[in-house]
Amino acid sequence: MLAPGESVDLEVTLNATSAVGKVHKTVTITSNDPVNSSLTLNFTANVGFETPTIKFTPLEVLYDSVMVGKNDLKKILIFNSDITTVNLSLIDKPKEMVDIKLKKNSLEPGKSTELIFRIDKNATPGLFNSCSTLEVNGSDKYRVTIPIRGTLVAK
Repeated sequence: MLAPGESVDLEVTLNATSAVGKVHKTVTITSNDPVNSSLTLNFTANVGFETPTIKFTPLEVLYDSVMVGKNDLKKILIFNSDITTVNLSLIDKPKEMVDIKLKKNSLEPGKSTELIFRIDKNATPGLFNSCSTLEVNGSDKYRVTIPIRGTLVAK
């Protein structure tokens, strides 16, 4: 109960355990004041994850009987579905067989980039099974490994 002219600090806590993205909440304060019987406070928050949400499509790179020397290109779309910008870096890639390029290293929320895979023109024919690793925001706690496999056929 407050007397006329008094004030008090009000602490409001948002339980965001089941929320993601833009969240709108209200707090209504009721009063026995006949002129202003209630006051509604509006709050907006952007709720994200501790680790950013990035979607990869597809999840792996498969080459099915590709002839050596053929310019066979594969792409993985990387989409940032979080509310914060993420920085990507290619920290591990096969030394032989496949050349890999990341089109953009920084992804704004809602934006995408491509990871492009190209068979090395001097690759040795046969089966191959390898992987590439992306690191997110320079943290060794958030890495994504992408399997790369297929068959190279002699000319």
